[in-house]
Amino acid sequence: MRALAMLVALVVSGCSGPPAASVTPAPSATASPVLTPSASPSPTPVVPPTPTPTPPDLVGTLLEDAQVGCSIGKAWAGTPGTALPELAGCNSPPAFDRHLNVGDLVYTDVCGQAVINSRCGTIYVFQDSRLQASRCAPGPASDALACVEYGAVGMDNTCHGEPVGFLTPNSSFALEGTWVGVFYLPDREVSLLIVLDGTATAVALGGGGESLSEPEPVGGLEFWFTAGGNQTVAGLDGRVAHRMEELPAVAHELGIETWLGSLFERAAQAKVDLSAVPQLPVINVRARGGVFDDPRAQEALLWAMDWAGTAKDVFPEGEGRIVGLIPSTEGLDPHDLSSWGLDFEKAQSLFEETGKPTADVIPLLADETGEILRVAEIWTQYLNKLNLPVEVTPLNPGEADLIYPSYGAGERPIIWLSTH
Repeated sequence: MRALAMLVALVVSGCSGPPAASVTPAPSATASPVLTPSASPSPTPVVPPTPTPTPPDLVGTLLEDAQVGCSIGKAWAGTPGTALPELAGCNSPPAFDRHLNVGDLVYTDVCGQAVINSRCGTIYVFQDSRLQASRCAPGPASDALACVEYGAVGMDNTCHGEPVGFLTPNSSFALEGTWVGVFYLPDREVSLLIVLDGTATAVALGGGGESLSEPEPVGGLEFWFTAGGNQTVAGLDGRVAHRMEELPAVAHELGIETWLGSLFERAAQAKVDLSAVPQLPVINVRARGGVFDDPRAQEALLWAMDWAGTAKDVFPEGEGRIVGLIPSTEGLDPHDLSSWGLDFEKAQSLFEETGKPTADVIPLLADETGEILRVAEIWTQYLNKLNLPVEVTPLNPGEADLIYPSYGAGERPIIWLSTH
């Protein structure tokens, strides 16, 4: 395990509003999947029309009577091509107050997470992802549970006596008694199946829904992928099962560490044994509430920190990777914070435009791991120089998102560091 290269993403996200009205842009091979926040609030998203809706008799019945709720951030659910209603009351546990109809689209923002309760278990739609309650068009598999149009979902499948189907635009997956993650990245036409428990069968599909590969069994602690043109990823061939030890290199090339962190956390909560899974630590740095709902205030926080120097301090062996979900700035890659240097004057100028947080003390919630607490310590020193008083509160990993609503959920400025 020590021989595995540890992949680390430091993801900075303001999560300050609904996603843009267009389809989420595809991530590059070196960037995390992101929606960059705009400088002003976006309207309720109108998702572009999809192909002709799939008749109900071509869709599996596993989502009948399913309910959808929002767990973290922001999420929407409704009929594609219309203004999607936002799921209200994002909290953990989520309030399952919305019926999911056949053909409905579930859509999340860059920090959002939606949860679907179905008769065959629980489905998690992770941040910045799209899942439709139908098959992909065109496509086979009348038993398909849903189509992953973009991003990542996880499922705790409790229907052990019947196959459960997932589709992406170029793959079909049949699950049996399985805890899995299903990913689709349209820029490289990559579909990825990760089996944490149980078994599955994977098939690559062509544009007309025809099979391009023989059904491939994928066992527990294995993964499978296919890429457009049958590309290799991280030197590995597609359309065959690979052991989990090879996942870090694939994750690094595709930039999916944040999604993997969410998948592993949910699986761990379901008591899945992940002791043999290579660790992909992801440190998320977020700011929300009050003035931090303005992306300019988020950017001000970034200029008040030497991220490259911090990565060298926290990850002295050079294993750290810094990726950000931040407002676009001319001359900088908004997905890579390694080019962000310390600039107090710029930070102060941005705060003058937006106003500094008015709280006497800003809560900084931090997962209690050595790396995260060290980042919290360094960041606190920089923020104090900006006269932003911060109080660090160590928490059990994953707990920050659960207790965030008790801190005002949007009204009170807050910063937190978490592992997903």
